Formats: sequence, structure tokens, C-alpha cells
Amino acid sequence: MSIKALQIAEWMLARARIDGEPLTNLKLQKLVYIANGWHLGFEGRPLFPEAVEAWPYGPVVPKVYQTYKAYGAGGIDSIGCRHSFAGRVNAVLETVWTAYANLSAVQLVALTHKSRTPWSLTYRDGEGRGETIPTERIRLHYSDLATTYATKQPA
Repeated sequence: MSIKALQIAEWMLARARIDGEPLTNLKLQKLVYIANGWHLGFEGRPLFPEAVEAWPYGPVVPKVYQTYKAYGAGGIDSIGCRHSFAGRVNAVLETVWTAYANLSAVQLVALTHKSRTPWSLTYRDGEGRGETIPTERIRLHYSDLATTYATKQPA
């Protein structure tokens, strides 16, 4: 079974509802991207097949954006979101949620805009949005983060 980016988004929305943490489309986009990045970094393959694009406010999965754009900058109603995953996928999603859900959308945008991130290496200011961030670029970035994290952990 192939997992779709919308299913990951719905998982995030369901988790947000459980925790009472409202999500905007902007924050949701970053969490979906980060989950895909960490999955790529640890597993070597994407969490979902959809392309991630470089937009002015960071990485975006267009289908997820289109689905929730009617909410504007407001919180997204998560009623009816019922996806659950097993094994490594669930572990990555739970880890990403625990590590990043407490950050604001602005903080998550800042993380994705740092120098040498996949977004910063892809986005061209003033040329509009829509350039695909290469999956391999995302994988390498998160693999490097995973290696750095692992070497900083006490033995």
C-alpha cells in the first residue's frame, strides 16, 4: 500500500486534535515535509510519492495545500481524520510530532529556510513557486542531520 501525503497530513491533524494543538495550513505543510525528510533520512525512501515544491514560505506538497487552502491562516478542522500507521512510519510520525509540534509555523518556516537546506538550495526568489525540491537533496540533508544527531547522543 502506498501512503499519500494527504494521509500523512490527516494523521497530523488527528494528532493535533488529540493534543489540542490547532494546525494551520502553513504549519501542516512544514510538519508533512519534515516527516518525509526524516523518513528519507532514516529509511532511504520517501514517506509518500508526491513531489515537494519550493514556495516562498518553504516546502509545500501542492495537493495538501489545495485541500486545506480554504482555511486560510486559521486552524484546520480535523474531524474525520482517521489514519494510523504501523512500525517505522508511525515511529517517525510520532517522533516528528513530539519534536516539532510545539514550534510555531513561523519557527518551522525559519528551520526550512536555513542556509544549505533543501528549500534554500532550490528556491529562487522572485521566480515564483513550483520548482520541485529533489528527493535526493532532501534525503541527503536529513541523513546528515540523523548522523549529526546520532554522534551527539551519549554512549
